[in-house]
Amino acid sequence: ITQHGGMTRANGDHFRKYILSVGNTLPYDKAYFNFAGRKPSLKALLKDKGFTK
Repeated sequence: ITQHGGMTRANGDHFRKYILSVGNTLPYDKAYFNFAGRKPSLKALLKDKGFTK
């Protein structure tokens, strides 16, 4: 989201459409791919939690 302008109305609508509205009808990795246009990665989570630089 930060790569596309941060927390904007358009980004919120995009998140709602591809993540929240599908609920548990899709596997999480497929929903994420539809939302972000790429496969999920642990790198961002590990960086956010302070495990990597």
